[in-house]
Amino acid sequence: PLISLPPDNKIQQAIEARLDEIGRGHEERQTFRSFETLIAMVAAGMGTAVVPSYARSACLRYGVEMARLTQPATPLSFYGITKRGRAEAETMAEFIKVFIASVPA
Repeated sequence: PLISLPPDNKIQQAIEARLDEIGRGHEERQTFRSFETLIAMVAAGMGTAVVPSYARSACLRYGVEMARLTQPATPLSFYGITKRGRAEAETMAEFIKVFIASVPA
């Protein structure tokens, strides 16, 4: 069975849009509030999940297999955040430049 994040989660909403294309969107399924819990439940054998690539380190930590889904690709927005009132670290500006250069168009 497919397990997921709750329907109000923005990432899950993007996943649901793609699942709709194959007739599996908005099915009733077990949901968990965090990626960590979702991945732990996959490791415990409760089902399979669709997660963004940045969850890879958690998948490795739990020893679950991760396979890249290439069709259809789902774009996600990324944001750099800092504590209010703090100046952006110089290293963060450099990281953002490298990150943007490495992300496919």
